[in-house]
Formats: sequence, structure tokens, C-alpha cells
Amino acid sequence: MQESKIFRAPSVFLYIVFILVGIMMLGGAVMLGYNSYRFRQEAQKVTATVSDIRESIDSDGDTHYMVYITYEYQNEIYRDVPLDYHRGTSRIGDKVSVWCSREDPRNIQSGSGMVTACACLGISGIIFLALGTVPSIIAKRMKGNKAFIIKSPFDRWLQK
Repeated sequence: MQESKIFRAPSVFLYIVFILVGIMMLGGAVMLGYNSYRFRQEAQKVTATVSDIRESIDSDGDTHYMVYITYEYQNEIYRDVPLDYHRGTSRIGDKVSVWCSREDPRNIQSGSGMVTACACLGISGIIFLALGTVPSIIAKRMKGNKAFIIKSPFDRWLQK
């Protein structure tokens, strides 16, 4: 009986951690989406051309590609501007749509980069929030029911 109490307290703590992480992720997704929306309200959409793709290898041996674009904005050409987000299928000469800041034309955002980031962060936040809330709600509702005992998914992990 006492062993059960030892492992239930960390489970509650882990539920709270999952809930907090989920809330922070959802908040980050909302802030990222809002900042991207504000940027696009003040920016101009332009068509750019992929001008260079540079390959680099990090200390772990992983290969990374940095895509650079060239575009024209207000009769001035901007060359070798790094693209914040790209698909792995980018080729030199490909046309891409980007949002260009009117105050600083070298400040750009790609069309789908922020949408993808917001979606991933938001979905991850919802999953973390669900992992923190659903088991604790079920456990609370079934607390008095001796026939149905909920074990936390973390109990098995914590006992090792």
C-alpha cells in the first residue's frame, strides 16, 4: 500500500509538467502565428529564384542544406538572401514566393515555413495537454470505484 503512494505522487507531478509544457507550446504557437500574421500585413509578397544551395556537415556528421534566393523589390535586386524554410526538393532556378518586409527588404519569410511551425507546435501542445489532463480526469472520476483501478502510464517507468 505504501509503495503505491510513493509512485502516485510523481505521476501527479508528471501530469502537471505535461499540462504546463502543453500550455507553453500552445502559447508559443499562438504567438508565432500572430507575429507571422502581423509581418504579412506589413510585408509585400514577391517571387524569388533559388540562386544557391550550400551544403554543410555538422559535428554529428549530419548534412544540412542552406538555400539562398535572389529577388527584386522596388527596382533593387537582393542576392544570396538565406531562406528561412525550404522543402528538401529545392533546386537552383526554382521559383518561390516569399514575404518581404517593406522597411528591411532583406528580412523575409517563406510562404509555408511559419504555417508548418505553428501547426507542429500547436499539435504537439494539444498532445501534451491531453496526456496531462485526460488520465488525471479519468483517475479522479474513478477514485471511489474499487473495481476499476487506473494505473498511470508513468508508474511502470518510475518503478524501474
